[in-house]
Amino acid sequence: MGSNNVGALARAFRKIVGTRFTPHKFSADPVDSQIIKDCLSITQRAPTSFNVQPYTAVVVTSQEQREALAKAMLGANGTKVLTAPVSVVFAADLESTKLTPKVVALAEASKAPRGFIRNL
Repeated sequence: MGSNNVGALARAFRKIVGTRFTPHKFSADPVDSQIIKDCLSITQRAPTSFNVQPYTAVVVTSQEQREALAKAMLGANGTKVLTAPVSVVFAADLESTKLTPKVVALAEASKAPRGFIRNL
């Protein structure tokens, strides 16, 4: 990748990070399910240890589910959950190391260097 491309990518990343914000109010308009699917698909590209993505995303859309979730939220977050048409809860897998044998097997099958596999 040329230095011009790297510079352009860095500027694009800086713009995205620099313009992000935490919304305090949400529209009650429904969110198209394809937009939700696309966003969740992008999250699978986030770097994680061994690329195992040790989380589960739970999409909460029904009023009943949002009311139950709001009760578990801290501070003003409960109100946000109630007013937003959709919330996504990311639940971490605190035992993702159980996947290590599978990661090792995949590394061996792809003929990864022994040193790499030993360090897993």
